Amino acid sequence: MSIKNREFAKIALGVIVLWFALTLFLSLFAYKMYSWLNIPEVHMSYATGECIRIVENVNTTSPTIKDCSEMPEKFNLIWNK
Repeated sequence: MSIKNREFAKIALGVIVLWFALTLFLSLFAYKMYSWLNIPEVHMSYATGECIRIVENVNTTSPTIKDCSEMPEKFNLIWNK
């Protein structure tokens, strides 16, 4: 194998590794953004401090409204009268 072929192989391998790392990073970033944007909303009463309802899938055309029996670990808190 000549010196030029070795150098080309090193460069090609570096490009492949860089492409793989960039693809992995962008995939993880997209997953985290999707998870962050789909956090449910918990509506709480300002007067009583009790949960009124939980709204999931907020960023869709048909959000799901649930009762307060199962509180999520992470949520956006919205105060209501």
